[in-house]
Amino acid sequence: MRTQAYRKRWYVLLVFVYYSCINAIQMTEYSSITETVAGYYQVTNFSVNWTSLLHMVLYPFLMAPAAWIMQRFGLRLAYCCGCLGTAIGIFVKFLAISRQGFCWLLLGQGLTAASSVFIMCLPPKIAAVWFTPSKISTACSLGTMGPNLGNALGYVLAVTIVPNNPDPEEVGRGLKTLNIVSAALITPACLAVVFYLPSKPPQTPTEQQSSPQLLPTQTRRVKYSKGFLLHLLAYSLNLGVFSTGMILLSELVVSYFKGAMQAAGWMGFCMMISGLLGSVIFGVYLDRTHQYKVACVATSLGSASSILLLLLALHQRSLGFSFFLCGLFGVFANPIIPVGYELGIELSYPSDESTVAGLLFAASQVASVLLAISIAQVNNYWGAASALLSMGALFSLGALLESLVPPRFGRLEALQEQ
Repeated sequence: MRTQAYRKRWYVLLVFVYYSCINAIQMTEYSSITETVAGYYQVTNFSVNWTSLLHMVLYPFLMAPAAWIMQRFGLRLAYCCGCLGTAIGIFVKFLAISRQGFCWLLLGQGLTAASSVFIMCLPPKIAAVWFTPSKISTACSLGTMGPNLGNALGYVLAVTIVPNNPDPEEVGRGLKTLNIVSAALITPACLAVVFYLPSKPPQTPTEQQSSPQLLPTQTRRVKYSKGFLLHLLAYSLNLGVFSTGMILLSELVVSYFKGAMQAAGWMGFCMMISGLLGSVIFGVYLDRTHQYKVACVATSLGSASSILLLLLALHQRSLGFSFFLCGLFGVFANPIIPVGYELGIELSYPSDESTVAGLLFAASQVASVLLAISIAQVNNYWGAASALLSMGALFSLGALLESLVPPRFGRLEALQEQ
């Protein structure tokens, strides 16, 4: 059977990274200016946090139908649902510019959150369909850069465009401009997806991926094992804590540096941008060594250490050191997603990549909602120090659980037998 690795695979990956970035901007843009948005719409800070929490709440309920659609109709329909759904959500939010429009804001956020279901589980699927085995981990890591970059831009765009001003007219104009930027960014992505974004290459990159015995998409049900269930628990815990940190970062920083909302936004930007570097480093490391378990434990321990050091920096009121440690935290915490995907796929082989990724992310979103609400209450009642200590302890527990996962890598063993 003819095989070929096509150059257009990089175009497919680039377009996906671009529109997944725009979708992810929507998750963090309002939570990064929580107090400003709460004052403008005259709602509580917790209500504003729901603009991010919706992305976590909806995912577990929509994951199963989304996985069925991808299995039944292929990647192209998934591309369209993810990109066009994001565009619809952004345009709905133009109805939320008035001070009475908070319900429209939640509706628009709900639509972009529903669209993310067709985005977050795609990186390992795109990597498996378009790339050779020696590049799968790197391609998967590059695929997750879009959401990371989008979260970073969500932090910095909001604090730059929307003024922290008691004048509601100024804030309203800022929110409108913020949405215009998102609409301008998503439009070319919609054109690229609608007019040319193929579902799969004419020939697969390798004979192994053409073989019915090795093609993961032949098995739709997830293969459960003790190792996979342990990893599922650890991954959910780690990613849940990371998502909580993204949502609460502004509130935690402002509790130590009064009025430093803009600095908090830039800290979030540093955290996510440094995470792009971490994702690439860990992706290359996995392609060269295949040490999936070691990488998962390293990301958990690194995240725990950096979050505890961040607590020390905040307590010492050291703004520069806090920026550095937010960046260090991003280097370890952001790769949790691609590294966790890869280990989950190895442990559940020959299950379908998008189904496994969807299950992992759905479980993590449930954990994210529960942990975000719980740690937010810890922050409200006992302060930011207790919240950060809780996050560090949970990351450490995640590292312990990952260390107990048996190192049995089904996909790697199948490829090595060829």
